[in-house]
Amino acid sequence: MQRVRRDMHSMLQTMIPSRLFIFGIFFLSGIAGIIYQILWMREVQILFGNTAQSTATVLLAFFLGMALGNAWGGRLSARVHNPLAIYAFVEFGIAVAAAPVLLLTPFYLHLSPIILSAFAAVPWATDLLKLLLVLGFMLPASILIGATFPLLGTVIVAKRSCLGRDAGRLYGINTLGAVCGVALSGFLLPVLLGNTLTYVLALLTNCALGAMVLAWQRNRARAADNQPNQAVVDDRGIPDDPILEASDTPFLPKHVLFAIACGSGLGTIALEVLWTRMFALVFQNSVYSFSAIVLIFLIGLAMGALLIAASQKFLRYGIGLLGVSLGLTAFCVLLTPILFSETTGLALFASGVGWPWYLFKVIGLVAAIILLPVILAGFTLPLLWKLYEQFQRPVGSTLGTVNLWNLLGALSGGIAAAYLLIPMLGLWNAIVAVAILFLVLSQLAVFYARPGWARRFGMALAPACFVVLLLANPTQYSSQKLLPGERLLYLDEGKEAAISVVEDAKQIRWLKSNNTYRLGATTAIRGEKRLGHLPLLLHPSPKNAVFIGVATGISVSAGIDHDLAELIGVEILPGVLHALPYFSAHNRNLLAHDNVTAILDDGRIYLRSTDRRFDVIVADLFIPWHAGNGSLYTREHYEASRQRLSAQGIYCQWLPLYQLSEREVGIIATTFATVFPHVSVWRSDFSAKAPILGLVGSNEPIIIDSTALQSRLDALQQKLAPRDLLLRDVADVSLMYAGDLSSVGPWLERFPVNTEDWPIIEFDAPISESHGRIFDGLALADFYDQLGRQEGMAVQLQNSDGLEPRSISPHAGNLLFRAVALGDSGDIRGQISTLKEAVRENQNSSYLKMSNAILRSRVMQRGRGVDRP
Repeated sequence: MQRVRRDMHSMLQTMIPSRLFIFGIFFLSGIAGIIYQILWMREVQILFGNTAQSTATVLLAFFLGMALGNAWGGRLSARVHNPLAIYAFVEFGIAVAAAPVLLLTPFYLHLSPIILSAFAAVPWATDLLKLLLVLGFMLPASILIGATFPLLGTVIVAKRSCLGRDAGRLYGINTLGAVCGVALSGFLLPVLLGNTLTYVLALLTNCALGAMVLAWQRNRARAADNQPNQAVVDDRGIPDDPILEASDTPFLPKHVLFAIACGSGLGTIALEVLWTRMFALVFQNSVYSFSAIVLIFLIGLAMGALLIAASQKFLRYGIGLLGVSLGLTAFCVLLTPILFSETTGLALFASGVGWPWYLFKVIGLVAAIILLPVILAGFTLPLLWKLYEQFQRPVGSTLGTVNLWNLLGALSGGIAAAYLLIPMLGLWNAIVAVAILFLVLSQLAVFYARPGWARRFGMALAPACFVVLLLANPTQYSSQKLLPGERLLYLDEGKEAAISVVEDAKQIRWLKSNNTYRLGATTAIRGEKRLGHLPLLLHPSPKNAVFIGVATGISVSAGIDHDLAELIGVEILPGVLHALPYFSAHNRNLLAHDNVTAILDDGRIYLRSTDRRFDVIVADLFIPWHAGNGSLYTREHYEASRQRLSAQGIYCQWLPLYQLSEREVGIIATTFATVFPHVSVWRSDFSAKAPILGLVGSNEPIIIDSTALQSRLDALQQKLAPRDLLLRDVADVSLMYAGDLSSVGPWLERFPVNTEDWPIIEFDAPISESHGRIFDGLALADFYDQLGRQEGMAVQLQNSDGLEPRSISPHAGNLLFRAVALGDSGDIRGQISTLKEAVRENQNSSYLKMSNAILRSRVMQRGRGVDRP
């Protein structure tokens, strides 16, 4: 048996050459490394908010750790006899160091009350503690991840003169592993396994890699002992490549080489941030869109490294080739705003084409515009490693030192792009500024190159870039698409998003995010204000209220009419708050009222961090497929919100059914029902084509005193301008009640619960949007019928007759909705009969009687279809 095992080991060593094995190991290591980065990003955004600050915090931890790890790993590799064995233990160390990140959330939630109370008056101190906390949990693993490359580089590089070629291959293959990691963690694993199990899979991968390397090395040594005449394979024994030895490498000062390494790292990561913002102008901005951009970016870097490593003849041109590649990068970067604007027209890209075709089109567009400049940028590191040979440093030290400066630049670039370049220069000017940076680096390299074609070509690229700037002028393009008759009133290109206010020829104003998504308008004032009025009317006597999401401020301004002691609007985008004055005619100059407070924060984080209690919490309409918005529909968020409710408090979650499929609505409703003991379903109007549904949760049944409510409605009507016919009396308000959610228990059982660990909405909603699946019309009418079949106790009406409270009947309102849906489908006869039945069901509703009269009048006049009542 022992002999058979030895024969198998010997055969294994013959079948798997050492280089192939090491490349395979580092490919898998790349998968695990990028999974850590992506899941860390999600973890911090869930914990501290879906903000640029959270992103910058993770970038700081990851790139700083990678930089320090490369420096440490480079020095370590030169001191140890067996760097491959050290690499194996580093892989084990990564798993050990990364595992505690799973405890980051419970650790912070345990300490947050102490931190927030101690530093309530010093917000920057709280932010600093959050930063230190993230660094403490994520920096050790990042350092070890960074150390892997110089350690394996020492093993894989044949001779110092082969450094650019061999290290370039190793880097390219590791980056290809990262491409696979993005595909797995960005498209597949979180929705199949959940974030925690995906993270555990990465931990197990590192452990497996460490074990594989140790076992493989032990087997090689055993095979060598059994065959004493055959030495253990050592790739460093490969002779020098004569082509590489004859490189054209004149002296490049060390400080210049480090400056180019740092500058190229800064420019490369800055471009990733800027291009992500660029594509956000036309993409749905889901987790898939972001992953597609990262995917193409990493493919480009991998291709660049592998191409330059394979082009041995070109490596001999050293500095000249470096100057040419940097110059071509600058030239291509300047073209990206032009290509993007001309190709997309700033219109929403490939909407309604279905899944996965939408994703393929997104990947194709991203590749067509940015792949070439990224490939050219990917030439830089292998060339810098090659040029650093002149200082006669050990291989690991060379790789670690150059990477240190490159990663420090990358760290600076990611933060500078979001916090400085975009806010100060705007998107297009920021891209031009980065292109100029690459051009400066190019000319710096060309200055030290020997005379020849590379130097001449590199110098010629400078005027070529300026010709593009003068003739094509990338900055002439707008970042906002304006239709004929529209004008741009306001634009804030902030670190979070580009927020704009647009006015059309009819003086209708729109608030837009990233060019394509409308956050509110002045076209439906009654409906927008009703989103605020209805939840406040359901509470017997609200004293304070919180609105998650401010947008135009129209919905929040409804709270002004309810004599609240305090009205709070929580908004995550600074540009939205800055745009509020442009809607002052409709939001009643919201921030001018003494009882109104606007808080710049992620609504989830605000409710999780405050210890105050509120009578009413209203969650606005959120675009469900936007990356990060899915966390507003999680069980954890609803649990934190429930803890912030007063004794009779209510939480109202408005859902844009015109952006959600039945499955997403079911998942959100199921999640909501697992937290709130009593859940009632409401609608804001009777549109069957663009319906809005409200889930109202409370700890106790909502008991409505009909007399008190009528008194409040009478007072409210005196303040409303324009008047709202659905808020005229109790009978009209009851039309908006659709039923008790407990009535559809079997329906709810079909759907899973959406959690922070299992973010189903985040991954499902973009797919439904690409297919155009929405929950509306007669399908929604059927759902309302299910709700009304059984009387629930979530909402009860107390009449002045002194009898026990009774449940509100949803039948009249549900029949009215069905009548509208039938009219939209062309069934006028069915619409008329259904509306008659609704009037019989609720004879006290003036709104129903008016709707019936209007319908009859239109049918008699036109003899055909009808608009919605």
